[in-house]
Amino acid sequence: MIHLVLYMTLCILVCSCEFCIRTSMNSIYFGVAQQSLADVYHQVSLAKLPLPQITFAGLSHFEHKVLYMNPVQDAHLDVLARIAEICRETYEKNGIMSADVRKFNPHLTLFKLSKAPYLYRKGVRKIEQCWDSKYNDHHFGIENFRSIHLCNMLNEGQDGYYEIFHEEHLFNNDQD
Repeated sequence: MIHLVLYMTLCILVCSCEFCIRTSMNSIYFGVAQQSLADVYHQVSLAKLPLPQITFAGLSHFEHKVLYMNPVQDAHLDVLARIAEICRETYEKNGIMSADVRKFNPHLTLFKLSKAPYLYRKGVRKIEQCWDSKYNDHHFGIENFRSIHLCNMLNEGQDGYYEIFHEEHLFNNDQD
Protein backbone atom coordinates (compact mmCIF):
# COMPACT_ATOMS: atom_id res chain seq x y z
CA MET A 1 0.00 0.00 0.00
CA ILE A 2 1.27 3.46 -0.90
CA HIS A 3 0.95 6.07 1.84
CA LEU A 4 0.60 9.64 0.54
CA VAL A 5 1.25 12.72 2.61
CA LEU A 6 0.22 15.82 0.68
CA TYR A 7 1.02 19.35 1.78
CA MET A 8 1.72 22.84 0.49
CA THR A 9 4.57 24.88 1.97
CA LEU A 10 3.65 28.53 2.59
CA CYS A 11 7.03 29.63 3.93
CA ILE A 12 10.21 28.24 5.44
CA LEU A 13 11.46 29.89 8.60
CA VAL A 14 14.95 29.99 10.08
CA CYS A 15 15.62 28.69 13.57
CA SER A 16 18.69 30.78 14.29
CA CYS A 17 20.57 28.70 16.84
CA GLU A 18 21.36 25.03 17.40
CA PHE A 19 20.01 25.24 20.96
CA CYS A 20 16.65 26.34 19.56
CA ILE A 21 16.60 23.38 17.19
CA ARG A 22 17.53 20.84 19.87
CA THR A 23 15.07 22.21 22.44
CA SER A 24 12.54 23.79 20.13
CA MET A 25 9.48 22.51 21.96
CA ASN A 26 10.62 24.28 25.15
CA SER A 27 12.50 27.32 23.91
CA ILE A 28 11.47 30.96 24.00
CA TYR A 29 11.95 30.91 20.23
CA PHE A 30 9.27 28.24 19.95
CA GLY A 31 6.91 30.36 22.04
CA VAL A 32 7.39 33.29 19.65
CA ALA A 33 6.89 30.99 16.64
CA GLN A 34 3.72 29.54 18.15
CA GLN A 35 2.35 33.00 19.00
CA SER A 36 3.21 34.18 15.49
CA LEU A 37 1.05 31.39 14.05
CA ALA A 38 -1.82 32.56 16.27
CA ASP A 39 -1.17 36.09 14.95
CA VAL A 40 -1.41 34.74 11.38
CA TYR A 41 -4.82 33.29 12.25
CA HIS A 42 -5.90 36.67 13.64
CA GLN A 43 -4.67 38.55 10.53
CA VAL A 44 -6.43 36.11 8.17
CA SER A 45 -9.64 36.53 10.22
CA LEU A 46 -9.37 40.33 10.05
CA ALA A 47 -8.84 40.18 6.28
CA LYS A 48 -12.09 38.16 5.96
CA LEU A 49 -10.53 35.95 3.32
CA PRO A 50 -12.70 33.21 1.83
CA LEU A 51 -11.83 29.53 2.17
CA PRO A 52 -9.30 28.78 -0.58
CA GLN A 53 -10.48 25.82 -2.65
CA ILE A 54 -7.43 24.99 -4.72
CA THR A 55 -8.00 23.15 -8.01
CA PHE A 56 -5.19 20.90 -9.22
CA ALA A 57 -4.68 20.05 -12.89
CA GLY A 58 -1.59 18.67 -14.61
CA LEU A 59 1.77 17.52 -13.33
CA SER A 60 5.14 19.20 -13.40
CA HIS A 61 8.57 18.70 -11.83
CA PHE A 62 11.51 20.52 -10.31
CA GLU A 63 14.67 19.50 -12.18
CA HIS A 64 13.30 15.95 -12.61
CA LYS A 65 13.76 15.42 -8.84
CA VAL A 66 10.34 16.43 -7.45
CA LEU A 67 7.00 15.54 -9.07
CA TYR A 68 4.06 17.78 -8.17
CA MET A 69 0.49 18.71 -9.11
CA ASN A 70 -0.05 22.19 -10.52
CA PRO A 71 -2.64 24.46 -8.92
CA VAL A 72 -4.95 26.29 -11.32
CA GLN A 73 -4.31 30.04 -11.33
CA ASP A 74 -7.58 31.58 -10.11
CA ALA A 75 -9.00 33.75 -7.31
CA HIS A 76 -8.66 30.89 -4.79
CA LEU A 77 -4.94 30.61 -5.48
CA ASP A 78 -4.67 34.39 -5.03
CA VAL A 79 -6.20 33.97 -1.55
CA LEU A 80 -3.65 31.28 -0.72
CA ALA A 81 -0.84 33.57 -1.92
CA ARG A 82 -2.21 36.30 0.37
CA ILE A 83 -2.20 33.88 3.32
CA ALA A 84 1.43 32.98 2.54
CA GLU A 85 2.27 36.70 2.45
CA ILE A 86 0.53 37.29 5.81
CA CYS A 87 2.45 34.33 7.25
CA ARG A 88 5.85 35.60 6.09
CA GLU A 89 5.15 39.20 7.16
CA THR A 90 3.85 38.18 10.59
CA TYR A 91 6.83 35.98 11.39
CA GLU A 92 9.31 38.59 10.18
CA LYS A 93 7.56 41.27 12.27
CA ASN A 94 8.05 38.99 15.29
CA GLY A 95 11.77 38.53 14.55
CA ILE A 96 11.65 35.15 12.81
CA MET A 97 13.10 35.46 9.34
CA SER A 98 12.02 33.56 6.27
CA ALA A 99 14.55 31.33 4.53
CA ASP A 100 12.65 31.63 1.27
CA VAL A 101 14.72 33.25 -1.46
CA ARG A 102 12.26 32.56 -4.27
CA LYS A 103 8.79 33.88 -4.95
CA PHE A 104 5.90 31.82 -3.50
CA ASN A 105 5.43 28.89 -5.86
CA PRO A 106 2.39 26.88 -4.75
CA HIS A 107 2.35 23.22 -5.72
CA LEU A 108 1.26 19.91 -4.24
CA THR A 109 4.25 17.60 -3.94
CA LEU A 110 3.57 14.01 -4.93
CA PHE A 111 7.03 12.50 -4.92
CA LYS A 112 10.63 13.40 -4.12
CA LEU A 113 13.49 11.25 -5.35
CA SER A 114 15.45 12.34 -2.28
CA LYS A 115 12.90 10.48 -0.13
CA ALA A 116 13.34 7.24 -2.12
CA PRO A 117 16.94 6.04 -1.63
CA TYR A 118 15.93 2.54 -2.76
CA LEU A 119 15.23 3.95 -6.24
CA TYR A 120 18.62 5.66 -6.32
CA ARG A 121 20.27 2.32 -5.50
CA LYS A 122 18.37 0.83 -8.45
CA GLY A 123 19.80 3.48 -10.77
CA VAL A 124 16.84 5.88 -10.95
CA ARG A 125 18.35 9.39 -11.12
CA LYS A 126 15.44 11.45 -12.43
CA ILE A 127 11.68 11.47 -12.80
CA GLU A 128 10.80 10.54 -16.34
CA GLN A 129 9.29 13.24 -18.56
CA CYS A 130 6.38 10.91 -19.43
CA TRP A 131 4.78 11.48 -16.02
CA ASP A 132 4.11 15.17 -16.49
CA SER A 133 3.30 14.89 -20.22
CA LYS A 134 0.92 11.94 -19.70
CA TYR A 135 -1.09 13.86 -17.09
CA ASN A 136 -0.63 17.37 -18.50
CA ASP A 137 -4.37 17.97 -18.97
CA HIS A 138 -5.61 15.75 -16.14
CA HIS A 139 -7.93 17.32 -13.54
CA PHE A 140 -6.94 15.92 -10.13
CA GLY A 141 -9.60 17.65 -8.04
CA ILE A 142 -10.12 20.39 -5.51
CA GLU A 143 -8.55 20.65 -2.06
CA ASN A 144 -9.91 22.93 0.67
CA PHE A 145 -7.16 24.77 2.50
CA ARG A 146 -8.30 24.88 6.14
CA SER A 147 -5.35 24.96 8.50
CA ILE A 148 -1.74 25.98 8.82
CA HIS A 149 0.96 24.01 10.64
CA LEU A 150 4.17 25.04 12.33
CA CYS A 151 6.42 22.05 11.60
CA ASN A 152 9.91 20.81 12.28
CA MET A 153 11.14 19.91 8.80
CA LEU A 154 14.09 17.98 10.27
CA ASN A 155 11.87 15.37 11.95
CA GLU A 156 9.17 13.15 10.48
CA GLY A 157 6.05 12.15 12.35
CA GLN A 158 4.76 8.57 12.35
CA ASP A 159 2.52 9.31 9.38
CA GLY A 160 5.44 10.44 7.19
CA TYR A 161 4.52 14.12 7.51
CA TYR A 162 6.75 16.57 9.33
CA GLU A 163 6.63 16.79 13.11
CA ILE A 164 3.85 19.29 13.92
CA PHE A 165 4.58 21.75 16.73
CA HIS A 166 1.40 23.78 16.44
CA GLU A 167 -1.69 24.04 14.23
CA GLU A 168 -4.18 26.84 13.63
CA HIS A 169 -7.49 26.14 11.90
CA LEU A 170 -8.00 29.19 9.69
CA PHE A 171 -11.45 28.31 8.39
CA ASN A 172 -14.34 26.49 10.01
CA ASN A 173 -16.30 23.68 8.36
CA ASP A 174 -19.39 25.74 7.50
CA GLN A 175 -17.56 27.59 4.69
CA ASP A 176 -17.69 24.63 2.28
